[in-house]
This record gives sequence, C-alpha cells and structure tokens, in this order.
Amino acid sequence: MDDFVVTKDMRKIWHDVKQAIAEMKSARSELEENSKAYAACTTMIEKLELKEREYKVMVSCRIRKTIRDTIQEYQKEDTRPVLRLVK
Repeated sequence: MDDFVVTKDMRKIWHDVKQAIAEMKSARSELEENSKAYAACTTMIEKLELKEREYKVMVSCRIRKTIRDTIQEYQKEDTRPVLRLVK
C-alpha cells in the first residue's frame, strides 16, 4: 500500500478517536461525579486520550518520513552543482 494511503487512513482513525473522546466527555458531563459510571467513563476517556496521542505521534512521524524521502529522491535526481553561500 502507498505511504500516502496509509497516512490518510491513520489520520482518519486519529480523527475518529478524537470524536469519540468528545462524545465520551459530553456523556460523562451528564453523569454524577461519584457514580461508578462516571469513574468508568473517566477511565475510558484516559485510555482514548492515550490512543489519540499515539496516533498523533505515528501520523506526524509518517509525514516527516514521507517529506524526508521525497527530498532525498529529488536530491538523487538533481545532478546540478549546489551553490553555497560564502562569507
């Protein structure tokens, strides 16, 4: 599969996780703070936030890798001499 497609799919999952967190927070706001459901909801939100951070890191790493690979490809193809600034 193409890197672009994989990154796009990962971004979609990341977006879905962020939406799930928002929905859980709104559902939690309707619960009483000392109930078991509130505690369970808080635990679920913490797990989803951890997953969201993981996807954020994975997406940003893949984007940086794609940019780095693209730059390296162009550098390999470019055989012109590089002009350097000299003080």
